[in-house]
Amino acid sequence: MKRSIYKNVIFLFCCFALCACEKIIEFDEEELETVLSVNSYISDRDSIFAFVGSSISILSNGIPPVISNAGLELYKNDNFLGDFELIDPNIGKYKFPEIVDQSGEYEIKVSSPGFDAVTATTNIPAEVQNLSVEIVSDIDEFEKTVRIRFNDNANSEDFYHLLVLSSFDGDNLSTTDFSSTSEIILESGSGG
Repeated sequence: MKRSIYKNVIFLFCCFALCACEKIIEFDEEELETVLSVNSYISDRDSIFAFVGSSISILSNGIPPVISNAGLELYKNDNFLGDFELIDPNIGKYKFPEIVDQSGEYEIKVSSPGFDAVTATTNIPAEVQNLSVEIVSDIDEFEKTVRIRFNDNANSEDFYHLLVLSSFDGDNLSTTDFSSTSEIILESGSGG
């Protein structure tokens, strides 16, 4: 009886392995247009860099080409702030010459000959007010639990950049790993 069950299991496994489902998705590669690809990070604490390249075919094993003749413009709340400068044509790296230091809606507009222009928009929220940091538990010299509280506008979808610094103690480099349990408490329309 045990041998019969074993044979049935092997038989079923072989049937499933040989009868795999497959779906073929047809596409016309010639209809897919090459587009600009932009990777950037905007912060009010650091220089703004942007990397510009173009897409390649899904069938290609090549490296996407970089674009070193693009025009990049930065806008804040629909007001023109200035142009990016090309700083490394080998990797398509551009830099905005100033550090933006205010909250608001920022937009990067990118254009290059032979491509449709692309734009990206993001918000830098106002600096957090009423910030409090509390060490909740001091497990040992390497692990601590910290609670951060601040007021947040519940009507706005904001994302925050948290900068955690490490200390250097003589010959020992102390690294900081940050993790969050994402404990969010809403009280009277403000986040905590």
